[in-house]
Amino acid sequence: MADDASTSRGSHKTSLPFPVRFQPKMPSTEQQVDQVRKVRLGSDPLALYVHVPFCVTRCYFCDFVTVVGKSVTPELVDRYARALNTELDFYAEDSTFGAAPFETAQLGGGTPTMLSPRQLDDVLARMRHYLRGNPDAEILVEGFPTSVTPDKLEVLRTAGNIKFNMGVQTFNDEVLEAVGRRHEREDAMRAITQSKQAGLPSVGIDLIYGLPGGGTDVIAADVRTALDFEVDHIALYPLWVYPQTRLNSLIETGRRSSTEFMERQEQLLVADSMLRAAGFERYTSFHYSRGPEHHHQYGLWQMRGQDWLGVGQAAASQLNDVVYENDRNINRYVALADTRAETAVTADHMNHRARMVRHLSYGIRERRYSLHAFEARFGSSPHDVFGPEIEWMVAEKLVDSTPDHLELTLQGVLRLGDIEEALAPADHSVAEAGTCCG
Repeated sequence: MADDASTSRGSHKTSLPFPVRFQPKMPSTEQQVDQVRKVRLGSDPLALYVHVPFCVTRCYFCDFVTVVGKSVTPELVDRYARALNTELDFYAEDSTFGAAPFETAQLGGGTPTMLSPRQLDDVLARMRHYLRGNPDAEILVEGFPTSVTPDKLEVLRTAGNIKFNMGVQTFNDEVLEAVGRRHEREDAMRAITQSKQAGLPSVGIDLIYGLPGGGTDVIAADVRTALDFEVDHIALYPLWVYPQTRLNSLIETGRRSSTEFMERQEQLLVADSMLRAAGFERYTSFHYSRGPEHHHQYGLWQMRGQDWLGVGQAAASQLNDVVYENDRNINRYVALADTRAETAVTADHMNHRARMVRHLSYGIRERRYSLHAFEARFGSSPHDVFGPEIEWMVAEKLVDSTPDHLELTLQGVLRLGDIEEALAPADHSVAEAGTCCG
């Protein structure tokens, strides 16, 4: 870690906690690399995730699978968009997926709004086809301020129930520059205004606190600006510093400062208080909305341990207690998709312990985790399986415990990575695929 950031169950140093793994790691799985084939069993509903990996540059704190800079040519983007459509068609025509009830979807990245209006329209039309049994089902679309344009917003408006979410992170230009963001305050405000004027049913943004140079005054100003622009949803994340990122290197060499735990805690308390006073509800560890109609259903889907199909470079799928991952190399992925071949190249088969760890690691991200749901699924109480870990969480005031629920506290939000490390210690050196911050 960047600044002697180790945490044990017995003590917590006032430095950087373990970063949260967006796909929680699983202990004791068998990895299968030959003859990988995504298979769906049963009739339970699914969610759909589609990954667009492109970014103008890599933010200093990002460790997602992305394609950036000069590698992002119009030709590559067009090849990739066609490969996405081919893979989406491939599973739509598969007997195990074609008739499956899909209930929600996300177009993430990377930066989906780097697609052209035509490419965006084509992908969204295919995604909407998966949701044909539920015409009111939402598609969450991620965006980046400088690639949001009126013609792309018109595509989103006509695509049905779109919830649009932009990675703003902060409205402070100095802090944006310090972490390698390639947009400015004015870009974000313009994009929010245009998105609201386009008539989208829900417009949200991401904010990050604990950024280098961003104190309590900065996050308070960020929240005030978001409220002034009347966004419907705010994802409020603490900064996690991953080992193989440029930000980690900058902190280790003294070129950027890290934010101590107590300062991050103060920033969260101020932001949370402001949002609640404005009528926002915290419905997951990080997500605040003006009401249930603005909740992001795809994230809730994963937190509740339900299966999903992932499409695109490095996209993960969870199906029948197996976690699949598509090829991480964009050219290999495109070649596989173009030939209508299976794009998954690894399959991690979860044993019983791994399934329980994953269910609790994901589920605790929802603000209130049901102990009865765990017992109904696994036949054991979480206290029987994770008794010492839960006792530690309660003692550290990371969760409030009732006979029915574990409820993550604000302190627990800040130390969610520590909680996941306690449940499943793992190596943090490998970058992960999944939706980034836009």
